[in-house]
Parts: sequence; structure tokens; C-alpha cells
Amino acid sequence: MKNKIVYSITMAATFAAIITICSWISIPVMTVPFTLQTLAIFLCCWTLDFKTSMFAITAYILLGIIGVPVFANFSSGISAILGPTGGYLIGFVLMPPTYYLIAKIGKEKLPFRIIGLLAALFVCYLFGSIWFYFVYLGKGTAVSFGNVLSWCVIPFIGPDLVKGLFSVIIGEKLLKSTPLGKYKFNNSQNELIVHHE
Repeated sequence: MKNKIVYSITMAATFAAIITICSWISIPVMTVPFTLQTLAIFLCCWTLDFKTSMFAITAYILLGIIGVPVFANFSSGISAILGPTGGYLIGFVLMPPTYYLIAKIGKEKLPFRIIGLLAALFVCYLFGSIWFYFVYLGKGTAVSFGNVLSWCVIPFIGPDLVKGLFSVIIGEKLLKSTPLGKYKFNNSQNELIVHHE
């Protein structure tokens, strides 16, 4: 039990750091900056158990809220969350539940895990876009939901799919060649499991 707790904390801290680094690799385009955040979130889902991935992503968000410059362009603070693009950050927290739900339905077979990643991305897009839309309306700015999608989603679909592909390739290599594969555990059953190819 103690080893599992140490493992979970260590992996969560490591992946929170990875998400931060990927967030700093940023190209400001249009309304939402292009970063490698999504790649890191995909990797969290693919290589960690549900609780550890949630811990890593939540820790990352909380660090940003309290002022640590972990977000894109080294930004931080509650204003980053409450702003128009903050919904996409919150959407990251919704990605592991979506992924693991579908992966479990498919008994964690590869096709279902890939579908889980795509569904998780869709949920993040949807939540973030709805958030963006209502924040803009709250500011008294006229904007259609189609405009929001053209600014914040459509330009990123291709790059995010590529990041998803790389996350699967990298994640599988990590699971097969590092302790992540041996010690990835199923929190729902509270026991260690071996990753199956």
C-alpha cells in the first residue's frame, strides 16, 4: 500500500511537471495559443491510472491558480481560468474520466483506448468552447458559437490528432520499457496490474 502511494505521488508530480513544460512550448496563434499541453494530457491518460492522472492534472491547474506560472506563455492566476480560454484548462480535468470510462467499457483494448482519447479531446473542446462563448457574451461581445469553433477548435483539430498519435506511440514505449508498465495499477480494484500489450 505504501509503495502504491509513493508511486502515485511521484508519477503525479512528474507528469504535472511534464504538462508545465509542454505548456511553456507555446506558439501564439489566433485566440488560443498552440502548445504541447494536449500531448502531455494524452500521455497522462495513456500511461497512468485514473486517480494518478487526475491528481497530476488537478495539481497542475491548482499550481497555476495560486500563481505559479505553469500555463501557456508563463501565465498564472485565477484570471487565466476565468478568462475566455479558461474552459479548455478546466476541460483537461474532464479528459481522464472520459478516457477511462470508454477504455474500461472496451476492457482496455487498444481500439477502445484510442477512441477514449478522441472522446476525451471532444469533451475538452466542447466544454472549453461553451465556456468561451458564455464568457464573451458576459462581456457584451456579440459572437456566434460557429465563430468560437473557428477560432478555438477547427485550427487545432489536425495538430491535436497528431499529438494524440505521438502520445500513443510514446505511451506504449513507456509502458513496455519503463516501470510505468509494470506498476500501472488499477485503483478501482486497489491492486497492481501488469500492462497487457
